[in-house]
Amino acid sequence: MIAAFTLAGIATTMLGPLMPRFQARWHIGDAPAGLLFMAQFLLSVLSAAAVGPLSRRYGYRRVVASGLLLIAAGATGCAVAPWPLVLAAVAAYGCGLGLVIPAGNLATPSARNVMLLNLAWCAGAVLAPILIAILGKFFLWALASAALASAVQVQYMQDLPVPRPQPPRRGTAPLTAAFLFLYVGTETSIAGWVSAYAVRTPAASSLWAAIPTVFWLAMLLGRATAPALLKRVRPQVLLRASLLCAFAGACLLIGTRWQLPAGALSGLGLAAVFPLVVSEYADTGLVFSAAGCGGAVLPPLVGFISQSTGSLRLAMSSVLIWLAAMAWLQLRLAVPD
Repeated sequence: MIAAFTLAGIATTMLGPLMPRFQARWHIGDAPAGLLFMAQFLLSVLSAAAVGPLSRRYGYRRVVASGLLLIAAGATGCAVAPWPLVLAAVAAYGCGLGLVIPAGNLATPSARNVMLLNLAWCAGAVLAPILIAILGKFFLWALASAALASAVQVQYMQDLPVPRPQPPRRGTAPLTAAFLFLYVGTETSIAGWVSAYAVRTPAASSLWAAIPTVFWLAMLLGRATAPALLKRVRPQVLLRASLLCAFAGACLLIGTRWQLPAGALSGLGLAAVFPLVVSEYADTGLVFSAAGCGGAVLPPLVGFISQSTGSLRLAMSSVLIWLAAMAWLQLRLAVPD
């Protein structure tokens, strides 16, 4: 399962560092490029909603293996398909991610184990831009081969146990859905557009691969240290501090030339947010559907604003609004019944 989540991290985040290459390959602007994010996350929304019924009928092992096969098929399609047929390939691996990530998280009974799986996901996210820079045009073929091998391996694993989720607090479901919508949209917007943003910034144009790597590496570090921090502070306190850190990082990213420190601060701030919310509130794949909707809507919105205004910097300023809204929602969620 660790290998599957590592590959899921690579596949989820690869559009960002691949974006400059894809835009040059198909001669497309920011608005149509944003449709790639929509294709990935919109299909993940639909498949995540089906994880519960599919898992009850076929077991988590088969659901995860099927998702890995879809990732392999989608990566292969991205390597060979022309525009706009590549949207279907991106949708295919997005559908696979919508199966792998919820099934693995829902089958994990404790917050600690959820954190470990998401550490593996972060490791994949860190590797994505490095592998793209090293492997170049062979990256997508390597990802497809690894996903296929992992699917075969999962088939021989003992089936994952069915979890016994605790029901969420009454009245929190809409707030949790809105929070995850904004979180995944924010994370994907920063990671997805930061390479293109760096390419257009003279002082950071050579850092197109380094900035997303630093972003995900900082997130990996944050998730590795979060369990120790939770022994000293309450989850609500850690969430508030994390959102404040992410907001500061986004301000630096948008308003200064300190791109590498900004990427690190943003990733560190966002690190603990998703695992904490998922471990406390996620009890069905529908929660992950709300998260996927954020990834399908907000990154394309950044592309649309960028092309409409001629300024990717202005478009990325939207994440500040979304982070502020997440802080407000966190305060609402922290109010006891």
